[in-house]
Parts: sequence; structure tokens; C-alpha cells
Amino acid sequence: MKVSLLLLVLLAPAAAWPDQPAANLSLFTGDCHVWRQGRLAEAEIGQPLFAGDSVRTGKDSRAEISFGDGTSVRISDNSRLLVQQADTVRSLKLLWGKLWAKVAKLSSAQARFQVETPTAVAGVRGTVFRVEIDADTTTRVAVEEGEVEVFQPRLGRRMVRLGALREAFVRRDRDLSDPRDFDPARESRWERWTQKAFIRLSKALDSVLSAMEQRLKQQESLAGSVAKLQDASGGPKGADQAKLDALKRRAADGQRQWRVLRIRGERMLRQLLVLSRRVEGEGDLAALQGRAEAAKARLEALAERHQSLESQLMESLERLGPEPGDAGPGHERMSRLMALSQAVRDRLDAMEPELASVAVRLADFLRDLYEIRQLYPEHPILARERFFRLRNDYFAFKQQHRELDYHDFERAVSQQRSTVMESSLIARKTAKTDPHYEELSQMRADIGRTGEMCQKTMARMRKVRLTSRALERQLLEIGGLIK
Repeated sequence: MKVSLLLLVLLAPAAAWPDQPAANLSLFTGDCHVWRQGRLAEAEIGQPLFAGDSVRTGKDSRAEISFGDGTSVRISDNSRLLVQQADTVRSLKLLWGKLWAKVAKLSSAQARFQVETPTAVAGVRGTVFRVEIDADTTTRVAVEEGEVEVFQPRLGRRMVRLGALREAFVRRDRDLSDPRDFDPARESRWERWTQKAFIRLSKALDSVLSAMEQRLKQQESLAGSVAKLQDASGGPKGADQAKLDALKRRAADGQRQWRVLRIRGERMLRQLLVLSRRVEGEGDLAALQGRAEAAKARLEALAERHQSLESQLMESLERLGPEPGDAGPGHERMSRLMALSQAVRDRLDAMEPELASVAVRLADFLRDLYEIRQLYPEHPILARERFFRLRNDYFAFKQQHRELDYHDFERAVSQQRSTVMESSLIARKTAKTDPHYEELSQMRADIGRTGEMCQKTMARMRKVRLTSRALERQLLEIGGLIK
């Protein structure tokens, strides 16, 4: 017989509508994934969680889920937690692993917070407690602060009330154990964000950054090979086609590997920046934050070097390639490039209003956060309510705008750079006596203007990202203050 464990916690959450997040993934380290609507994806710090989502951690990993009223739930490594319901009744299901929760105090008789496991039910009244599921599905409920009522609805509904520093065990198809004391000093404090976790994450990021540096060295070696081929060919257009194709394949493979490394590095850096402000009870936070900022500067310097090298490499490869007219008339090729550029411009036209509205909304969030910080000393309860409401609104807003993720557009911009370079080559090759010279020159100028617009839009995107990161850092700082 399968028996469920429900941890019933009376709370005062604001009702979460179906299109609003139930909570957000405020922090994780290591291997963490979110399962949503049949798809498993790598987790992102700050991402909203909706009813039906589940969070899964791997080996040596931790995750924290935060709710709008200040309740936080942390799960250990090799654990999985499902968000089942997210309105007046908040229902979580711990499928396996360990959970630690700090539940906000009761302020509504109707609100409840539920955690389900395979073997029992417990009711909590604003407390700090932990739930652990062993390999044989035995559930341990241990209370650090407050009071918990544990019972089994399908086995006679025997109820055990646990006070502070008391624990009970629930085994499949067996009665609840009698309560007993436990020593908190002997508990494994896995739920704490420690300096050890920071160092482990920092070393992992260092490995990724070192791999990025190695990738750059390989690209520099490739650029040298391109230069040698050009020297051997006796001119920009006399290169051996087989060798040129091989170099282009190496360049494309290198770009793909770089993108993978950069995405991984940026994700780990974000974790490190957040964790540097969350280490609890040990370590020099200023030193940790300095180390995180140094890693950020290193990543940004690598990205800048790569962008410069990639641009030079692409231009060199284009110059070594066949004449633009060799594959067909210059006018026909330029027309195709113009069509590609127009598609990018259409995307620009759609992006500009969105970026403008996002920038305004982020500025509003920052202003409201400043007001909350000023309000807190004299009106802490009001400031707390406004803060949690703002935090929920921000993550819902971010989710509505694709998590402020513009990687698809960045790829289009990279393609546009190639389009600009090729159009310039075609224009230079076209003689002024060509009947299409003026038309080709005009198309080249239009493509160039689109490229300039891309750079301006990219600058606005970078500003949006920086503003978002600054806002999330303030959310973490003020959240720690008001809790």
C-alpha cells in the first residue's frame, strides 16, 4: 500500500494564478535541472517555478526555492521536488532525497503549505524542519523550531505531535514511531551555503575558463594557418579550395565549442556571484565577492578577445575564398545578401520597442527597491510585503520576456557581420562601368546600416542584462536584510 506524507503548513501566501510563478529558484550549485511540461532543461538562477514544475539535483549539488512570503525550501543532492499546487494551498512533493524548510509564520487560517513523501502526513505551524527519505522510502521528520503534527491518513490516522528538537520516523505499511529527541549538533548541515561550496564552484569555473583560454589559443593557431595559406597561394583569391574548406570547418567547429564553453561559464559565474553573498556563518564575504568579481572580469576579457579574433578570422577566410561572382552574378548574390539583411532588420524593428519597455520596467523595479530599502527601518512589515510582491512581479516579468535571453538574436547579429563583409567584397569587385554598380553600392550601404543598427541594439541588450543583474543582486541583499 502506498501512503503519502503531507507536510501541512499554515501560511499567508498571496494567491498564485496559473500564469504566475509559484516560487523562484533563488540559488543552486552543481548539477540542477528543471522539468517543465515534458522537457528537462538546465536550471537558471532566479527562474520562476510554476505548478507542475519539478527541480532535480545531482551529485554534490544543492538548490533553494523561495516563495513570496519569505518561506524558503532547500533540497540536498540527489533529490527531486515537484511543485504540485500553487494557490492558497501550496503543495510540494518530495519524490526522493532530503528537504529543509524555513516556513513563514501563520497569518491566514485558510492558507496551507504541503509537502508529500511516500509514507506519511505532517502539519506544520510556521517552523523550521527537515524531511529525509531513505532508500527503503522510510521518512524522517525532524523539527528544529516550532511544532509539527505527523500522521498517516490511510493507516488509522494516528497522529504524533513533534515539538522543537524532536523527530519521528514513518515506514511503509507500519505505524508511526514514537517521538524522540535528537541532537542538532550531530546533524549534517548540508543545507547551509558554505565557503566549501563556493570554493568547489570556483574551481569548476576556473576549469571552464582555462578551457576557454585553450580554445582561444587554438583559434590563434588557426589564424596562423590561414595566414600561411594566403602566403602560399600568392594572393587573396588563389588558395587551395580543399585546404580552405578544411580551415573553414575547423573555424566552425571552434565557434560551436566556444559557444558551449561560454554558456557554461556564464551560468557558473552567475551562481558564483550569487553564492558569494550567501555564504552563511563562515568566511570573509568581501574576499569571496572579490574572487567572484575577478572571475567575472576574466570571463569578460576572454569574450572580448574571442570576438576580436573571430571577426579577423572570418574576414581572412572570406578574402581567401572564391570571388563573389564566381558562384553566380554579383547582382544575384548581393540580392540574396540583401534579403538576409532585411530579415535581420525586421527582427530589429520588433526588438527595439520591447527593449525600450523592458529598460523602463527594470528602472521602475530598481526605483521601487530603493524605496523599500528606505522604508524598512521605520516600517519593516510594510517593506517586507512590498519586497516579496515586487520580487514575484519581477520574476514573472522576466519569464514573460524570455528570461531576458537574446542568444538567438546574437546569432543573427553574427550572421549579419558576415553578410556585411561579403557585401563589401562584392561591391569592391564590381567595376564602376558595371550597369548594376549604383544599385549594388546602394544595397551594400543598406546592409551596412543594418549592421550598425545591430551593434546599437546589442549595446542596449547588454545594458538590459547589466541592469537585470544589478537588480537581482539588490533583491538578494535586501532579501537577506528583511528576513
